[in-house]
Amino acid sequence: MRESDGIMVVSVPDGSVCRCGEQMGAGERAGFDPARDEVICLHCLADRRAGRPQVLQRRQPAPAPVPAHHPGAWAPAQPTPRRSGTPGTLTTVLIAAIVVALVGGAVVFRAVGLAPRTATRAYDDPTAYVFMNTTSRGAPVTWDPCLPIELVVNSAAAPKGSDTLLAEAVERVNAASGLRLHVAGPTTQVPRPAKSARDLTNGLPGSARAPVLIAWTTPEVVPGLKGSIVGLGGPVHRFGNSLDREKYVGGSVDLDGPQLAEILQRPNGHARARAVVMHELAHLVGLTHVDNPTQVMVASNGTATEFGRGDLAGLAALGSGGCPYDLTPDSP
Repeated sequence: MRESDGIMVVSVPDGSVCRCGEQMGAGERAGFDPARDEVICLHCLADRRAGRPQVLQRRQPAPAPVPAHHPGAWAPAQPTPRRSGTPGTLTTVLIAAIVVALVGGAVVFRAVGLAPRTATRAYDDPTAYVFMNTTSRGAPVTWDPCLPIELVVNSAAAPKGSDTLLAEAVERVNAASGLRLHVAGPTTQVPRPAKSARDLTNGLPGSARAPVLIAWTTPEVVPGLKGSIVGLGGPVHRFGNSLDREKYVGGSVDLDGPQLAEILQRPNGHARARAVVMHELAHLVGLTHVDNPTQVMVASNGTATEFGRGDLAGLAALGSGGCPYDLTPDSP
């Protein structure tokens, strides 16, 4: 809700930092000043609204020391094979959330983290699906099923056969969900891994109310693709208001072309590479990770190359969001 001072209270992504030094976790509430493109912690927001001076550096609690090499010490997770147990298989992860205020609502580029390795034995469970976001009534947040979802493709680092991979993945998502993803054509728009709040309202591919950007790219362009990471992406989530319900209104997918080219050379490589694209497109339309290895949406150790019963049930629900949505264009 926007107050008289123009500040909106929103849920912020992990890594957001106030000018006072306060670090905020994913989902934490904070103020957002669209005029300054600035996130404000609730402490500073309270000070501002009470007329108190701005705190220049708020004291932060020091982390408890952990002995080096202690079994409980934290260390970055090692890359975990996602599609099979063989060395060198690649994983997928989505990029971080960025909050932006719009007239009548707020938009956020949603994040999904890579789930830990699991050794769970599972069957093809039709309830094995999880929605990325749900409304206050428990319904999944969806795209407008009455409008096509246009995709534009930057093929700068595309492997041979990329058009077929994307077309087959789109066909499977459309058939399962009833949504209408449509490849509208090529684009020279490059991915922007460090999206600012204003980037999500600039009208370029990958922003709100614009075509989805599918980019075949490299780690040099998108640093998040370094190492074993092969895909980044997700939807732009617009929160609702009294006139319009929340929904997805844009998004992007970045695919590591050179790494997928290497996957294509392996046994059953086409199906495995296509499953990576299917996985990312399913994130785009609103599914997140599950721990059932029979599903394409498993976070790691999956061997599925076609949607499982859980994937199919989740995608079907995401295509039943109802029509029509308010089509009034957003503005910063």
